[in-house]
Amino acid sequence: MAIEIKKHLTPPVLLIIFLLVVSLMIIFPVLNMIILGAILAYGVKPVADKIQSKLKYSSVSILLAMH
Repeated sequence: MAIEIKKHLTPPVLLIIFLLVVSLMIIFPVLNMIILGAILAYGVKPVADKIQSKLKYSSVSILLAMH
């Protein structure tokens, strides 16, 4: 079985595997921040809506809800 794997690991295949690993190393932290941002927005929205009824600007209520 090891001989069959070595036969298929040509330089183009190794290059594709290397580029895939590097791409995943770059994408995962970005994806992590997007997911955390969505969770934060989902949690802040109800609080900001309650504050919004007392304030004129929605951006101020969002900032107050995040603080």
